[in-house]
Amino acid sequence: MTKYFADISSYQRDDLAFFQNFVNSGVQSVLIKTTQGSANGSNYLSPKALTQTRNAIKAGMNVGFYHYFLAISVTDAINEAKFFEQSVTNLGYGKDTPLCVDVEDPSLNTSAVASYVDTFINYLETQGYTNVFQYSMASWFNQGILNANKHRTWVASYGSADEAISLVGNTHRNGVVVLKI
Repeated sequence: MTKYFADISSYQRDDLAFFQNFVNSGVQSVLIKTTQGSANGSNYLSPKALTQTRNAIKAGMNVGFYHYFLAISVTDAINEAKFFEQSVTNLGYGKDTPLCVDVEDPSLNTSAVASYVDTFINYLETQGYTNVFQYSMASWFNQGILNANKHRTWVASYGSADEAISLVGNTHRNGVVVLKI
């Protein structure tokens, strides 16, 4: 049986009807952006994450969270992981919650980003998180910028020729990525 989940951020709505629409369309789970950067960097904490989480739960959805990655060093990657972890803790979620690091910002140093992602994921795993994965575009995996075999991976591949390594298929509904797994 095919399962779907949606990826949302503060750009999307946070009302209950928004999430009920997903459920009515067969989308059972949602990944909600909570953070971007670190507390001493970008310091972005989604103003909608709490309400989006509450309404996704009310609609009967499974909930996970993602962090938009901007690290420029190993130390920064650890700071970003700590910032993300604190947001998940503040929302009241545990160590088995699906957590994703979103690695796609064009400012990232493509020759070093893989080691920064490793640091981010390893930090969360050493803190006891058991359901951590990475997300990026297929081209970054195909070019060896990131390693799809090193960590659990969600690959963006919007109808491109790079779909050969995609672990899930993506479609868009009303500006929200909906994943078929």
